Amino acid sequence: AMMFATRPDEPLQICSELTERYNRNPFKIWIFFEFSVVVMKPDDVEMVLGDTKQFRKSIQYENFRSLMGGGIFTSTHFGQWRHSRKLMTPAFHFTILKGFLGVFFEEASILADKIERDYNGESVNCLPLIGLCTLDTICRTAMGVSVNAQNGGGGDFVRDLETVLQIWQNRMAKVWLSIPFIFALTSMKSVHDVAAKKVLGFTDKVIQKKRLRLKQEKNQTFVESSDDVSDKHCKMAFLDLMLESGMSDIQLRDETMTIIIGGQETTSTELSFALLMLALHPNVQEKVHEELDAVFGEDCRTAPSLFELNSLEYLERVIKETMRLYPALPAIGRRLQENIHVGQYEIPAGVDVGIFIYETHRDPATWGPHPHLFDPDNFLSDKCRQRHPYSYFPFSAGLRNCIGQKYALLQMKSVLSTLLRRFTLSPGPGHRCIEDIEVVMNTTLKSKKGFNVVFELRNNNSVQSCA
Repeated sequence: AMMFATRPDEPLQICSELTERYNRNPFKIWIFFEFSVVVMKPDDVEMVLGDTKQFRKSIQYENFRSLMGGGIFTSTHFGQWRHSRKLMTPAFHFTILKGFLGVFFEEASILADKIERDYNGESVNCLPLIGLCTLDTICRTAMGVSVNAQNGGGGDFVRDLETVLQIWQNRMAKVWLSIPFIFALTSMKSVHDVAAKKVLGFTDKVIQKKRLRLKQEKNQTFVESSDDVSDKHCKMAFLDLMLESGMSDIQLRDETMTIIIGGQETTSTELSFALLMLALHPNVQEKVHEELDAVFGEDCRTAPSLFELNSLEYLERVIKETMRLYPALPAIGRRLQENIHVGQYEIPAGVDVGIFIYETHRDPATWGPHPHLFDPDNFLSDKCRQRHPYSYFPFSAGLRNCIGQKYALLQMKSVLSTLLRRFTLSPGPGHRCIEDIEVVMNTTLKSKKGFNVVFELRNNNSVQSCA
């Protein structure tokens, strides 16, 4: 682990090297004056994530508090977390998510139109484009606000959010910047604080306007009393639903920012990796096209229904296999509240344990002799039933699993189906096979060489000629 002193920007590669060196058994790493224990075997992971007493997240999550505050992603107090999670859960109900399908398709169509207009037949790093699409989508579904980032809108909010996320990435890549007093000595600190304050100010204004509107609507309840409740809720943003839960303004801001950042950064990363995987595996892409053609025919302009999205079983396996090889969060952490035994080792309370999802998902004992290959059939039902429950957990697992995982899967299906109904993909410069992909850990997992993909209209037909 002394390699951290000479290669601070390569923590993922170093942990993978240590995983191989110690034969996937737990190992200890030092980050300055504190040590952490890293685990990745499913049985060892279960000892940590499956224990409800091991609730508290590790110290690294403190970096995210500047925007997420005490939201459910960063909360260190069990009572507060449980209360907030209980209040937020109804906002992620199936009927609510169904109401977002139109937004998913509208924003994905804007993305597809932009690619056709500006990049058809050319190589493009798709991550920035996908990022703007997911930002527009999450702002509409979380706050009910259209920032129009894909068309150059959003102004200060988009720029300031990007500034904060970039600084977070720097702090993740350069571990010494995670130490508050060192970070405070850098010029980044003041830039970060100004940008974060403006992002939170924007969110506060949205909350205040929503509160005022809710108050006005309650005074007019008798006018709308005949409306169907579930249909009304389907058209509401997460913030509208949380306003009715009785949360304070600070809670609302924390949870809204948690949803926005969690829903934008991780989803854009996974979508970009999925497009790259499809570009690199034409046989898989062909099967996706066949499935899409069977469900939608030649239509590439009509929003998919929930039934149609649920019928895209092969595309779902592609998404799951992408998240296996390239989990947006390749590692998560817990600070132990009690001693635990992992294999032959006892890990004392107060120690941070890193759960190395990236290597759990590449364990030959689970995924066979070639775990680094891309194979959507890894997620055939029979194979899934035979696996350890903690062998695959791209959305975390246990008590603090991701509240938005169904939302994320629906959005990814919607975006990918919209793009693949219109385009054929091929790899751009730097990637000719999966072995060419080098990954780095910033806020989320990224491809070191970018996500260069060539989009070409299928059958040389433009969107105007689609049925």
